[in-house]
Amino acid sequence: MKFSLQEIAIAGLNAASLGFGLAGQPRISGIFTTLANGLQSGANIDAHMAVVAEKLKARELTDADWADVTARIEADSDRLQGA
Repeated sequence: MKFSLQEIAIAGLNAASLGFGLAGQPRISGIFTTLANGLQSGANIDAHMAVVAEKLKARELTDADWADVTARIEADSDRLQGA
């Protein structure tokens, strides 16, 4: 299994967050969590835009396509924010 540098960075940031949290440093832990979530959010947007690009290669996008992408982005956002 191959991991991208971005995936390794996200895992590292989450591990650092856990370590600082366990060490009784919630403020620093929160900073690392925020960084990891920001990086993950960027990765998710890149993935969503790749789907749009693939569809654009084949045909013009419809309102349903945009609604689908928007729903996926909102679902990922909710998941990252713990909603």
